[in-house]
Amino acid sequence: MKYLAVDRVLWVLLGVLLAPGPTAGGVELSPPASGRARTAIEGLRSAGPAVRQAAEKTLLSLGVEGRPDVVRASRSDDPAVRTAAASVLMKLPWHRPDDSPDVQTKLQEYGRLDVEQRRGVVIELAHLTNHGFDALARLITEEPSDDVKWAIVTAVRDDYREDVLAKFRTPDASDTSATVFAAAGNAWMPKDAKRGANLLRTALALDLDHPSNDNGEVGATYDRLQNLALLAGDYDQLGKLLRMRAARNPVDEDGEPARSVPELFAAHATFGPLPGFEKDLVTYRDQLGDPRILFALGKVYERCGQPALAAATFRSAFLVDLVSVQERFEQGDFLLQHGWLDQAEAEFGAIFDLAPDHSGDPDRARPMPPQLDAANAHFRLARVAAAREDDAFAAEHMRKAMDLHYAGNGQLNGSDEQTIWHEINWHALRAARAAGDKDEINRRLVTFTSSTPLRNPDIANDVVPMLRAAGRNREADEVYAKVRERLETQTAQLPGHPMPKNNLAWLGARSGEQKAEALKLAQEATRAMPDNAAFVDTLAEAQFQNGNYAEAARLEARVVRARPTDRFLRGQLKRFEDAAAAKQAPAEKEPSKKD
Repeated sequence: MKYLAVDRVLWVLLGVLLAPGPTAGGVELSPPASGRARTAIEGLRSAGPAVRQAAEKTLLSLGVEGRPDVVRASRSDDPAVRTAAASVLMKLPWHRPDDSPDVQTKLQEYGRLDVEQRRGVVIELAHLTNHGFDALARLITEEPSDDVKWAIVTAVRDDYREDVLAKFRTPDASDTSATVFAAAGNAWMPKDAKRGANLLRTALALDLDHPSNDNGEVGATYDRLQNLALLAGDYDQLGKLLRMRAARNPVDEDGEPARSVPELFAAHATFGPLPGFEKDLVTYRDQLGDPRILFALGKVYERCGQPALAAATFRSAFLVDLVSVQERFEQGDFLLQHGWLDQAEAEFGAIFDLAPDHSGDPDRARPMPPQLDAANAHFRLARVAAAREDDAFAAEHMRKAMDLHYAGNGQLNGSDEQTIWHEINWHALRAARAAGDKDEINRRLVTFTSSTPLRNPDIANDVVPMLRAAGRNREADEVYAKVRERLETQTAQLPGHPMPKNNLAWLGARSGEQKAEALKLAQEATRAMPDNAAFVDTLAEAQFQNGNYAEAARLEARVVRARPTDRFLRGQLKRFEDAAAAKQAPAEKEPSKKD
């Protein structure tokens, strides 16, 4: 694909041009140490074993003095030199006298460890409160294995402390590995998202030429850039990223076609067809039988005003696999994720016929009681109903799911019974509110004031204002305080992390309890993770609650660009735009004053 090669060159140039200059926090290798080191490194190229052994002995004797040259040699284009230098490097000391005792202990045997063990040391260093990242800033430059360096990138991406991130923003100019650019890109993201994104693009271009075992971190880098492209409405860029992703990993770890290709066709269906659609049909013709791609093509036909062809394509997709429960779940989840609710509902509904007997399901490692397959189908149908804002059906499906869960002696994953019953009562409460059923509203409100604390802030955001409207301020205070206390505990456990800040901001804004603080927290969370659409939605809500209607509408428009099929988000945008228009109207109607 010629256009990818051109993009790779451009992105590398962008990354080099926009890479930051030296800073106090950066990690730079020292200048070449001495003629002895350079001569010894040349000796590593020798065909004679005695010469190579003498060269290695010389480099080891130089110790710290020769280390910068050994590190550079470990990046050599000559495979023999690269391997020999890496071997020498691993025999040199990895700790420094000024390291903390904990760091020295963890690095004492570092050079004797294999790659997987060194990855473990990286994780341990990231968890240290004192000097752990100082050591990682050296390792991202000196470690000869990209597999280990990707673990450092993960540690940088997961940390949001300015003093930590500053250490990684200046890559060593002599190191053109994808990992140092990825670490720098993640480090810049909270401070300068544009610069961070350019560095991440450079990292992906370099990785595409020399992929390594990244343990999923390259996927996280693609995710960040795809999210930014969606928020910017740059759908062409989204398509290019998905094509690059498919080129790097054409199959997943199970040997199945990678998800990036169905996601590419979903992008065509939601935002396009994008430029390159016809070429994609040719490039990925062997995968067009994937039902996810067929559903996406049906949506493309719908978008292009061909309903009959769309309906035929949907039928073909639905009939691809008639016996696999697991496939129905996976296909339905894909459709639900993209907001294609009618097709998702059909996939989940088909499971009720398959659940009683799925002995022929080739995708199941072991059988599951049919009640639990049916329960999972109801849980997913509840999500479909919630996406349609049909709370009555959401509550009904969740109740049926719990009945089947009990009948099949199931074990809940990622939740607990009390949390699910809270959600059932919440949907029932919202349905009662929509129907104007005051008795049912009061009955449901009691379940939130007499039970265990809520774990879902969205429930509190509805319950607290409704309790206040009913004059039950003491109960409203108690519900709000319990939810807030839980979120504050999470904030204390993850200092600096934007997720707890976002959750506190969402609670404060939507419930109307602490609007000013909500705006401050939402701004901090979005600044730390500018690629998160949910955080931008929270910030928009906080701006709205503080009377900044036009800014709220501007922000929410970005979120809707990223998720145009989401009914809730479209409703948010209309609410903000209407408020902004109403605020502007009186000003426009005021007569002009004469001098």
